[in-house]
Amino acid sequence: MRLVRFQQKPGENRAGVMLDNTYLAELPAVKASTEHLLDFLKDPQAEERAASATESGLKLVKNGRQNKNGPVYNIDNVTVLPPVGRPSKIICMGGNFSDHLSEGGASLPPFPISFLKAPTSLIGHRMP
Repeated sequence: MRLVRFQQKPGENRAGVMLDNTYLAELPAVKASTEHLLDFLKDPQAEERAASATESGLKLVKNGRQNKNGPVYNIDNVTVLPPVGRPSKIICMGGNFSDHLSEGGASLPPFPISFLKAPTSLIGHRMP
């Protein structure tokens, strides 16, 4: 299951689940929430709600009944946002994929290398 944060119009903040590489289904929103995806993940029924949205979304796609106003959207008609709107920090790990290291002729370090990224470095899909 691939969760996504997206907007259809500037200023929106919605949560969805990818149905395939082309379509996503909107997840039911928490009223007055500014971080729908984070609030969704806190819900003990989140997995069931995502499965239900996926199932109904796939039926709409199969029957050709999706439209630009949801609840199923073509990924080309929305802006995919970063998963978290305002992270306090971004902690990254490097040197932890042995296959990737061997491609470059490097060896696996004795422990993973961690480094920080500025929260402003996080951007959405297809953003410059």
